[in-house]
Amino acid sequence: MSILLHIRTRRQRYDLDEKLAAGAAPGAGPELQLRAGQLLSRSERERIATGIDRSVAQAVAQWPPAAAQLVPLGSPQIRECAPELLTIARRLREDEPVAVRGVAMASQLLYDGAGPLYRDGRGDLLHRARSVRLALDVSTPVEAEPELASAA
Repeated sequence: MSILLHIRTRRQRYDLDEKLAAGAAPGAGPELQLRAGQLLSRSERERIATGIDRSVAQAVAQWPPAAAQLVPLGSPQIRECAPELLTIARRLREDEPVAVRGVAMASQLLYDGAGPLYRDGRGDLLHRARSVRLALDVSTPVEAEPELASAA
């Protein structure tokens, strides 16, 4: 892969994460393919899991929030959703395969400063966290029944 592809992918990573989180096929373009590989890597999964763990720990430890905090975490919501968020972090660290869509959604949850992890009342954190957790599971495609396949 060329250095230009890596540079383009790095510069577009948030947009690429958004596309992958929305269900875009990783093979739909070289940037999407590279970003999907990055998201599924052990290091990127660990980075996201660590960020989620730190967000939960900070929300629990810093109440009320510090005035100097640059991007305030939605601490009350995070504390309420801690079990769901910690389940996501644990799932990202497992050796089991995960779906790239779910990892992209976890990345968005962590890095979107205007999202529900950072702003109370702006989006439903519990709903988003549950969606991420469910999207991490790799689903087995259902094969068509033989009689249905021949009828089509």
